[in-house]
Amino acid sequence: MHDKRPAPVRTCVGCRRRAPSHVLVRVRSGADRQLEVGAGDGRGAWLCRPPGGLECFDTAARRGALAQALRTGVSAEALALVRARLVGHHDAPTRRDGPIDDETQDGTSH
Repeated sequence: MHDKRPAPVRTCVGCRRRAPSHVLVRVRSGADRQLEVGAGDGRGAWLCRPPGGLECFDTAARRGALAQALRTGVSAEALALVRARLVGHHDAPTRRDGPIDDETQDGTSH
């Protein structure tokens, strides 16, 4: 008989709540230093899932916890785009998330 392993436990950088990774969402710094939401390579930070996780995101951004966890500087513009992605992640959880870069939400450049 095979025993199931418990899910990995991660800590939300906003509220510091510990939870299994499947109930949190990962924000990561990709190879090109762009912020991305979801699984993949790169240093990451965990947040509670939206809609409640938006408060965790705001707290983490205000305290600088995202920048500290990601070990990189995070601009206000990048934070705003990540927040928008988290809202979209809640609204369309099956959508594949990609890099947060200098594009607006309609795909045009600044």
